[in-house]
Amino acid sequence: MNNSASPIHIKQIRTLYHQLSKIEACPHNKKPDALMKTDQYANLSRLLGCYFHQDWTEEFSDSNHVLEEIVKCEPLSCLRDSVKEIEHLLSQPMTETDYSEIMTTTLGCYFEPSSKHTHYSDWLSKMAIYFTSQQ
Repeated sequence: MNNSASPIHIKQIRTLYHQLSKIEACPHNKKPDALMKTDQYANLSRLLGCYFHQDWTEEFSDSNHVLEEIVKCEPLSCLRDSVKEIEHLLSQPMTETDYSEIMTTTLGCYFEPSSKHTHYSDWLSKMAIYFTSQQ
């Protein structure tokens, strides 16, 4: 059996690759920077992933209790760095869908702000204010 691709298949592959490259290059298909660079949210990822994990509602009575626990247990340097990361995240041009994706997929946070009739950006802002006020 011959494992090499025929010239027609190579041409089709190149054509598809070229078409995909055009799609990727389209500015409307770009994800916000926040979704691309997960390492810049290391503290936030650790905090939100550890405290707002999938079963957080079994461990805590509400989201405010979680934030109180974070402030009680985490070093001030981590809180300060998390505030910086929140500020950077909020400076990105994102939709609510983008925030939802980054919160669950990138940061591992399973709190849904709509359950409290608010948006991710508002919730993150309030979290940053709370962390700052506790320092």
